Amino acid sequence: MNNQLRVWLLGGALAALTALAVQGCGGDSGKKTLLPPPGDAGDGGALNGEAGESSGGGVAGNLGAAGEGGAAGASEAGSAGDDGSAGEAGSAGSGGTSPWHLWVFDRTSLHLYGYGESQLQVTNGDPAEIDITLADLPTLNNTHIVFDANGDLWVSELSAYRFPAAQLKGSGTAHVAAVLSNIGGNYGRIAFDPAGNLWRSSYTSPPLTRFDAADVATLSTTKTTLVPKFTSTAASDYPLVFDEAGNLYTGFYATQGATTGPNFFGRYAATQLVGTGATIDPPALSILPRYAATALLRSVKGDFVLADSSATITRYSKAQLALNGENTALTPDATFSVTIAGAVPSWKRLATDADGNLYLAEGGPRVIKLASADVAQKGTFAVAPAMTLRARSEDVNAAFQAITVH
Repeated sequence: MNNQLRVWLLGGALAALTALAVQGCGGDSGKKTLLPPPGDAGDGGALNGEAGESSGGGVAGNLGAAGEGGAAGASEAGSAGDDGSAGEAGSAGSGGTSPWHLWVFDRTSLHLYGYGESQLQVTNGDPAEIDITLADLPTLNNTHIVFDANGDLWVSELSAYRFPAAQLKGSGTAHVAAVLSNIGGNYGRIAFDPAGNLWRSSYTSPPLTRFDAADVATLSTTKTTLVPKFTSTAASDYPLVFDEAGNLYTGFYATQGATTGPNFFGRYAATQLVGTGATIDPPALSILPRYAATALLRSVKGDFVLADSSATITRYSKAQLALNGENTALTPDATFSVTIAGAVPSWKRLATDADGNLYLAEGGPRVIKLASADVAQKGTFAVAPAMTLRARSEDVNAAFQAITVH
């Protein structure tokens, strides 16, 4: 073997053993192989331990397989092959948690369960991938959960409680880091607009308030009150959802034509959500569903899905929600029910993942998954669950009243 070839092979082997640290999404960080160039005399060896076809130096092994139960994790560099033989495959990455979870909060036991994607494929009552006890909370009755842009969890009840993201990475106990005290004396919902401002809706006055992000950042367990920068009587205790443009979608009590009632749903344009909030009525769009929305989500396609404490789920398309004016007779894009043997569910909470699957909770020890292909249909139809997630036997009294995907 000539000296030039010896030098190249030595350099190729050293490069193959050099690695770059990368972080898996929600999993453990690992190493990513840096591949040396192929041999001058050919195209180099193949990846993953297959036979090399050229007479050049072999190529280092490829990234290791995914870690058990988690995202693709670390891969050790494969050795460079001699005389055109293939490099060895990198070792498998270490296991981590899933890149996202379906978070289910049991207000009875105050446990927050994080189910990984692999746990949501079949019916199961297995322990969650992450099991966190949320400490420092009062007795809960009507609960909602939402994550902010920092990954902190907010539990909304009479007051709103923030749990820091750092305490939600694995099983254990999380403690309240900040509280926004009750305003108006009733249960409320919260949501965050694209600027990070916190909005709260409540049944009692003022029904709709906004707390600016800079003020929210000053909250603690001792400083718990803020003066809202925006107050309005336009909305009530309905779910709040913002789109990326800052438009607000919610329910409200209104009189339109001959109809007066609390069941309206619609959109307030971002341009209406400025100033003190005294003049935002009427909404840019108003629709009259069958019943008032008890849960609301915006799908990955921009459609809106409503639950109304009945067995029926309603969906309005993105195009329909782009309309303006009073469209009280607008026919939903889809109206579907869920077929469950021996049960007439009353859906109260909704969540969706990046693939468009829907997750529904009715307030008991059960959450169901509806496959994206099933719920993408139009018109009126029935759909069967693709998966049923049940509480463990010791949690038969669980009240899965709050769910979200993050």
